[in-house]
Amino acid sequence: MIFFKQIKIVLIKYIRFLIFIFLMCTSSILSAQSNMHFISTLKTDTIIAQDSILSSSFVFTNTGNNPLIITNMEYYPKSLRVSYESKPILPNQKSSIKVYYNPIAYPNGLKSLLKIYSNAKNTISRLNLNIKVKENPLAPYLLYNKDFDGIKFKEKNINFGDIIIGKSKIDSLKFYNMSKNNVKLETSLISPFFSITFKPSNIKPNQKAYMFIEYKKTNTNKFYGPYNTSFKLIINNKKYLFNKFYIYANFKEDFSKLTRNQLDFAPLCSLNIENYDFGKIDSGKKYKCKFIITNKGKSSLVIRKINTSCSCLRILCKHRILKPQQETSLEVTLDTYGKKGKILKAIYLITNDPENPNITLVLKGVVI
Repeated sequence: MIFFKQIKIVLIKYIRFLIFIFLMCTSSILSAQSNMHFISTLKTDTIIAQDSILSSSFVFTNTGNNPLIITNMEYYPKSLRVSYESKPILPNQKSSIKVYYNPIAYPNGLKSLLKIYSNAKNTISRLNLNIKVKENPLAPYLLYNKDFDGIKFKEKNINFGDIIIGKSKIDSLKFYNMSKNNVKLETSLISPFFSITFKPSNIKPNQKAYMFIEYKKTNTNKFYGPYNTSFKLIINNKKYLFNKFYIYANFKEDFSKLTRNQLDFAPLCSLNIENYDFGKIDSGKKYKCKFIITNKGKSSLVIRKINTSCSCLRILCKHRILKPQQETSLEVTLDTYGKKGKILKAIYLITNDPENPNITLVLKGVVI
């Protein structure tokens, strides 16, 4: 018995010794870490456009007591070039991450997010680069890199945002004629809502000019919600196939002139639910749900438009005009063909309810 007690005591001491060694090793490992400390993780700058490669640097120091190794890097946009030290960076040693870019490739400025992966205590470091690019007064055309046979634009998209029906609105695009000839421009635009003019109408070589896009406030009472169209330039009576421009707008009804009395007697759109969860559903099948729309106002409710976020949705609305206290059903069919995993879809209603003219219905589920 005494022999076994002695063995037990020895084993306990040995186990305690092993635990002590383990804790010491763990403490040593934890204390021996690298640390990536940046002077600043945000770099902003304003530069004048030039056709050359520039760089911005993020300087950091390894403030840990173990060599620092950068293992990977992610950045956006991919058109950038990024360089960094691939060798281990010793404790207290400085290094940098350099970002290279050509300013004229980013006429609207450069916003970049970089993620640096390393063996540091903070395994992921995030850097933000924000560069504003100004026109070069000696060569302003440098930022106008949308080239149409020498006619250089900065943008091809004209986004009007919200347009109040019945109120005119004008936008413009500046451009340069960098060809060797005088140029007369026209467009192929056919739209009941917009017209386009050029000033000056006859553009000399190296001359600056403007394209004016005007919203015509007539003939729009039947269109509500998002709108887009496209057109092409006609340069000296020659139409170019691949020089398409785009116009975007969102037409909204003007309720600002309604009197207090008109608002009191306005329609009021009410729904029994605004969200529907299909739960777990099978792929390749069709599922239905229903929303009930009620006019709780004092004049007729008009459902002006119904849009969906996906072609997989089919909508059937029995009545588009509802008298006070009248209701109708909005029957929705979801086709899950080709779908898998979580889904989130939307239905957009536009009505003449001045308090809530835009309503979004949300559909969700999991396709298995």
